[in-house]
This record gives sequence, C-alpha cells and structure tokens, in this order.
Amino acid sequence: MNIHNTIKSHIETLAAGEIITPKALLPFGSREAVDQVLSRLSKEGLISRVSRGVYCKPIPGRWGSYLPEAFAIAKSLSELHGEVIAPHGAVAVNHFQLSTQNPLQLVLLTTGRSKTAKLGWQTVRFQHVAASKLPAPNTLAGLAVTALHYLRENQEVTAENVKTIGKQLPLEERQRLQELIPQLPSWMTRALIEAKVLHA
Repeated sequence: MNIHNTIKSHIETLAAGEIITPKALLPFGSREAVDQVLSRLSKEGLISRVSRGVYCKPIPGRWGSYLPEAFAIAKSLSELHGEVIAPHGAVAVNHFQLSTQNPLQLVLLTTGRSKTAKLGWQTVRFQHVAASKLPAPNTLAGLAVTALHYLRENQEVTAENVKTIGKQLPLEERQRLQELIPQLPSWMTRALIEAKVLHA
C-alpha cells in the first residue's frame, strides 16, 4: 500500500472532528510526502485545513460537513503542544453572570506564547499567562479562578461578587477549589474564605 492510501486509511479510522498534523503522520513517510498527501486529501474533501499545517476530519451534519468550533480546535492543538488554554476572564465573569459583555474576537488564555491564528473560519487571539493562573483547566473551579483574576484586574473583587461565583459552584467544584488553595495567591484565598466560599 502506498503512502497516500496508508494515510487515507488511517484518517478514515479517526473520529469526526479530530485534529490531524503532519508530525503525527511521520511514521508513514517523510515530511514532504506527508504534506503532499494531506494537501491532496484536503482537495478530495476527506479532511479540511483549519490552520497552517493543521487539518481536521470534518463533522458530518444534516446540511453537509462542518468544522468543530474554534475553541475545540484550539484545545486539541494545545494538548498536542503540551499547553493549557482557558476562556478569557471576560468570558469567565460572563459565565458567572457578573457581566453581559464578551470579547468581540475570540480570546483564549494560554500557557503558550501570545499569537493570533485563524482556526477554520474564525480568528483567535491567544494571550499568554503564567501556568499558575490556569489551575484545574476545563473545570468550573478553574473558571472561577480565571474570573477572580479578571475581577482583580478591574478592581471588582467584592464580597458580593465572590459570593455570586461561589453560589454557582456545585459541591464537587467547591471541593476542587478547596484543594487548589496551595496554588492560589493569598489575596484570592482570603477573599474566598471571607465570602465563605471556602474554609480556612
């Protein structure tokens, strides 16, 4: 079986929406050969190009196939590179009903470098932050931490706002947040304890 058919057969076994990069396919051939096959498969419609050197297996839908949302693509790419991403603080406070504003452009916090990338049809801005600011990613407890950092940047860490966040955390997420205390800045721990979201 030639490299084109080998890679095509491999991609056909992948789940819809899965990210495909040339690096992951190097066991099948040289980088140049892999790039040529991916370009050809993209023209055939088996995969879709979502960014430079990055492809995705489209998701079938009622009205044709479509790409995953930009956040899902970004999350998959960040995992491939060993990075963490999370929603922007403005999105976090919006989730906890402390604001009605969302960034017009999709902005994601990342432990990787700051950059702007086009993922599918959407332009995404990645904003670098220290890993210490993104504990427990993809959990409500982690989102609460992101929201509190954003509130502090805007001088809005009030007892009322902290209580509002706490009321929307299920018990398991409060417990997760309690376990994060060693990783939280002292001001945040103090605010959470004073608002009775956490105990000392």
